Amino acid sequence: MGMAINNNHSSVMSKLKLDIVIVIDTSVGMGEEGLTQVLASISSVFASVPVAQGEGEHSRVGVVTYAVKAQTKHNLRDFKSRDEMLEKIWEIGCSTEAAANLRDALTKSSEIFNEGRANGERTNAKTAILVYASDHRSDTANDGLELASEIKNNGTSIVVVGFDQGGRPHALDKLKEIASPGFFFTNTGENVVTQIQQALYTSELNTTTLRMQFHWRSPDPKSQGHSLMKFLYATRVF
Repeated sequence: MGMAINNNHSSVMSKLKLDIVIVIDTSVGMGEEGLTQVLASISSVFASVPVAQGEGEHSRVGVVTYAVKAQTKHNLRDFKSRDEMLEKIWEIGCSTEAAANLRDALTKSSEIFNEGRANGERTNAKTAILVYASDHRSDTANDGLELASEIKNNGTSIVVVGFDQGGRPHALDKLKEIASPGFFFTNTGENVVTQIQQALYTSELNTTTLRMQFHWRSPDPKSQGHSLMKFLYATRVF
């Protein structure tokens, strides 16, 4: 029997069951304006996501910020509700440091997952890292490519949103290698919030094979990926 296709993104996100670490670049490269855009994006992406603790059909969220060094702002056990999470993220401020150590941020993210899932807690929930970054240089000591590959190989999806704050689009090129296939977006792209939501939903399904078989697209029938999204929505009962 066929299932009805639901194109309501709020309905999809209201059933999201993931353990997610949000990683935010707070370096000078991101800047105050960029950070404000990041926090607004997070507020929109998670507007319908159920955030709670314990087992069940909801998500848990941790937060890491990074500049010269990464800092765990919130672990997976901190937020008891979506409202609490969306309020606390606006307390994050911009750093005066120029360096952006993404590798350290990915290390902190892995530690958050290990600590938050100790003793078999929520091992049936998939994991994802959502990175908001302004830059990545693969020729520095802070290169995170190898660690990112290890994280992805262990089953965690990495969604990356690159922020071009100074007209330097090529500064974002290496960030695409950090992301899981099809999960790299830029702040100047169209429907970025929707695409992030789609990536998180796909992370829950853990559809690596699907990402290889289909082009990732927006839900616009005239744009790329409409067929993939129809398939994804059709495979879940709402």
